[in-house]
Amino acid sequence: MKIIRNAVRHRENSRLKITLRMKLLLSLFFATLLQINAGLEGTRSQKITLDLKSATVLDVIREIETTTEYRFLYRKDQLDTSRKMNIRAKNEKLERVLQKVFGNSGMAYRVEQKQIVLTPKDDIPVEKDIPKTGMEQEQHIINGTVSDVQGPMPGVSIYIKDSDRGTFSGADGTYQIMAAPTDILVFSYIGYRTVERTVGSQTILNIELQEDVTELNEVVLNAGYYKTTEKTRTGSIAKVTAEEIEHQPVISPLMALQGRVAGLEITPTSGAPGIAPKIRIRGQNSLRILESGKTVPGVLTEGNYPLYIIDGIPINSSPVISRGGSITQGGYDPLSAINPENIESIEVLKDADATAIYGSRGANGIILITTKQGKGISKEKSNLDFSMYRGIGSVANRIDLLNTQQYLEMRKEAFANDGVEPNPNNTAHSDINGSWDQNRYTDWQKVLLGGTSDITDIQGNVSGGNTNTFYRLGGSLHKETLLLPGDFGYNRVSGHLHVNHTSDNQRFRASVSINYSVGKHNVTQENLVNAALTLAPNAPKLYDENGELNWELNDFGRETWTNPLAGLERTTNSDNRNLVANGNLEYLLLTGLTLKTNFGYTELNFAEKMQTPLTSFGPFLRPYYTPSAMFNSSHRNSVLIEPQLRYQKKIKDHRLDVIIGATYQENTDELLQIQGREYTSDLFLESLEGAGNIQILRDISEEYKYNAVFSRLGYSFKDRYLLNLTGRRDGSSRFGPGKRFGNFGAVGAAWIFSDEPWIKRLFPFLSSGKLRGSYGITGNDQIGNYQFLDLYRFSGINYQNQTSLSPNALFNPDFQWEKTKKLETSLAMGFAENRLSMEVSWYRNRSSNQLIQRTLPAMTGFSSVNDNFSEATVENSGWEFLLRGDIARTGAFQWTTSANMTVSRNKLLEFPGIEDSPYATVFKVGEPLSIQRLYTWLGVDPETGTHQFLDVNDDGVINDEDKQFSNALDRDFYGGLNNSLRYKGLELSFLFQFSKQNANYMPSGTPGYSVNQPSYVLRRWQSEGDLTDVQRFSQTSTMTLLYSQLRQSDANIEDASFLRLKTLSLSYFFPENVIEHMGLKQLKVFVQGQNLFTISGYSGLDPETGYALPPLRMITTGIQLQF
Repeated sequence: MKIIRNAVRHRENSRLKITLRMKLLLSLFFATLLQINAGLEGTRSQKITLDLKSATVLDVIREIETTTEYRFLYRKDQLDTSRKMNIRAKNEKLERVLQKVFGNSGMAYRVEQKQIVLTPKDDIPVEKDIPKTGMEQEQHIINGTVSDVQGPMPGVSIYIKDSDRGTFSGADGTYQIMAAPTDILVFSYIGYRTVERTVGSQTILNIELQEDVTELNEVVLNAGYYKTTEKTRTGSIAKVTAEEIEHQPVISPLMALQGRVAGLEITPTSGAPGIAPKIRIRGQNSLRILESGKTVPGVLTEGNYPLYIIDGIPINSSPVISRGGSITQGGYDPLSAINPENIESIEVLKDADATAIYGSRGANGIILITTKQGKGISKEKSNLDFSMYRGIGSVANRIDLLNTQQYLEMRKEAFANDGVEPNPNNTAHSDINGSWDQNRYTDWQKVLLGGTSDITDIQGNVSGGNTNTFYRLGGSLHKETLLLPGDFGYNRVSGHLHVNHTSDNQRFRASVSINYSVGKHNVTQENLVNAALTLAPNAPKLYDENGELNWELNDFGRETWTNPLAGLERTTNSDNRNLVANGNLEYLLLTGLTLKTNFGYTELNFAEKMQTPLTSFGPFLRPYYTPSAMFNSSHRNSVLIEPQLRYQKKIKDHRLDVIIGATYQENTDELLQIQGREYTSDLFLESLEGAGNIQILRDISEEYKYNAVFSRLGYSFKDRYLLNLTGRRDGSSRFGPGKRFGNFGAVGAAWIFSDEPWIKRLFPFLSSGKLRGSYGITGNDQIGNYQFLDLYRFSGINYQNQTSLSPNALFNPDFQWEKTKKLETSLAMGFAENRLSMEVSWYRNRSSNQLIQRTLPAMTGFSSVNDNFSEATVENSGWEFLLRGDIARTGAFQWTTSANMTVSRNKLLEFPGIEDSPYATVFKVGEPLSIQRLYTWLGVDPETGTHQFLDVNDDGVINDEDKQFSNALDRDFYGGLNNSLRYKGLELSFLFQFSKQNANYMPSGTPGYSVNQPSYVLRRWQSEGDLTDVQRFSQTSTMTLLYSQLRQSDANIEDASFLRLKTLSLSYFFPENVIEHMGLKQLKVFVQGQNLFTISGYSGLDPETGYALPPLRMITTGIQLQF
């Protein structure tokens, strides 16, 4: 017990130090914020610096909008763009600069909050105290609020059609304008569809603007350290908005992206909530893979995880390790702590231009998650959002298994083929020796997997503030039960806070974002999916007459079966607490020169408890066992500091954007696994103190340090020719002295040819067109910590009553970075005012300097050493296709559609000397990394009814040496088709996901044994001369070996292609004239379907998860309110 207490005390001290560091960091952060802000609050006048020569009024307007937050409202045809002027102002008030520009012109200006309205000087507005006649007397005041799906929208342009009168919406989205009943109000905002409304007799007119996906020029994209637009991006960046993923009943935010992003593969490993899916961006770059069907020598850590970033803070993307049984074997998803409803957008960065600025961390792609934040609101008003949905989930597919008559026929035939009789005393023969009812039938899929999962999700958010400081505070509760028998499920409670502050002079900005969640799993260690598919259909009932578990004891008092519900007593309970916090300080030093510092802190505390009580065993076996428990705890934390300096400058047709910065990151990982045995009672399993024997299985504490300097140079000429240069020098503690630093960089370029005058003349139907390309090098250090060092481990053997150590790994000072060279080119075009657009991209990534094990001679005492295989190269190449269409946009009816498809190829391009390495049986040059080494199946011998395989070496024996490489399990192509239709307040959207792929499909049990089988085994061999693909029924060891070899052959590869209706959503927005009397800004009701149907020829439960718990078919209904 002393060891345990010391281990726990060590962790408590470590966490105390981390907590103190965090408190000190936050204290310094807020003190700095208050000191800087106190010096700025006294400055109430916006000042500006300009130095323009021979500039038009449009040049001046653009420069003011670039360097300040003010926006202009004007009609271009009323401006004198031929007049040239020289403007020089150094830290002058904006008011004085405006006087210089417009004082001697024919335009007048007025400043309304952050908007500058330009009107002709002879256009005198009608004052309220001037008598009005005729139509003017019919004018009245219209009030209203402009919003989008996220809430009120400030800065929306509202004007009367065919006139010069207009206004802007305020910081809280409200507006006021005088208009006549016959006037038409026009509402417009960049990136949103323009809305027109006739005034009529209305005095209140609330408008909700819809994002216009065809306005590609101004859709803002998060590129990590900077922002860009769809038009000006030179890299491959895909964006998914909150509107696309909201209300989906998923725990992991990334599961909502399935079928929506080209080049992004998301494969669920289980249908249980919170389990980590497999994520790949443009394939697998590293030979260090951990997946089913592959055992790579020496590989303990996966090398293909993408980088996850939440609000600018990188988090550990590897799953949280679980030892809780088949349901949790994929590990817990680190992103399950993030509430999908709290996400503003998700960007996926794919090519070198987009990822190189992250250096070694960007080799496998990057996923940027931006959470929602409040919006500035005048008069210190608050907004309240509330949403809730409830629903159920169920298994969508069942396997056609044998019924009782067919099953008993199989069993009898197996005994006959083997020439033996059932033994009445053998419990393995209870299904056929008379112990069990021969007429009983139970559909075990229905009993064990036929339940429903109940889903409840509730969340509320309040946002408010003023034009300088605004906030968003909210919380959510998600409860989801498992469809299995018993009280199992997942609960998550999460909260978030986002505060933004801007000084009056707009020079200083500060923000704080905090996301915290507590997730709890309660699952069983029992594999009920396997039980549902293999239990004999005439197996006994689950409970006896007294309501107790039925063990169907024989005359000797022994159990004749293993009651599957007994396994439910073996439980796994986990508690996952996750904190992601970041702060941001930004100050405008000079015009165009900004200093910014980003602080981040993440912490994950995970505790898991697995119990095996005595009641999980049958009564006959209980005397031979004692209760046991395992305690698993994991702690992760990271600290991040990133200072940055950004300079932006525009000189005539030239634009320059320069960023330089540095990164310091420190990660700590701790893992403790303790096994308690020999408990005297099930009641003591909650504590280690009740165990008679305690064993520490793993006790790991690791530290990882990372620092870097980076830079970006963005340049554009005439906003038509774009160049982006990025560079980064990374340092990682995972490599030895002299090898810790690596240089990475990329170049990206784009030509917006649709802006060329000659292109406009020749192709007037072309709305937009861009040709871009990129090339660069990124790195990878996902090798684990301390791998370059001489490592020792506790041997478990005492020497002279002293604990001894044994060597575990050899020192290698030349250990260094993997490198991935990325090349891409892309063509994007839009037609008919961008109502139809398309993009085609080709990419090729080559990863070399692979970090794997190099074989050593036996005389060294080690089988291998970690090393770089500079000559081993993995290539991923492919095509990505995007198509967007605005099919209908006629007043009350809109219909938009989009489609994406990825055709990808992965292969081991080079690996000299692989024949003499342990990788010769794992990989093959010229083939995908997922290539399988299999027997070649020749069919069932019509004479004997046994499976035949190709004897490659002609030695007369079928063994491992006869396996050959064939049948990769990669997807040939995949994608999605998304549609959204809206008529007035009714909206329908649906997404189809598709994939062309292969998968294993055969169950593990040999046909003829006491396990149920798919119905296709009925076409088995029965007599000499039969031609079939199913061997004769048998229980002999020879036939079992043959069936095992069959499952390791190319016969076990099946077409698992599928088309799935991934999501279907129907929602209704209540009219404004109905909800305004209820004090609501928005009222929406919706019905959501997930995984509604799947079309596939696959023989297993699901083409993505195989025989694991499949993704559930879910139907939810909900309501969303905005006050």
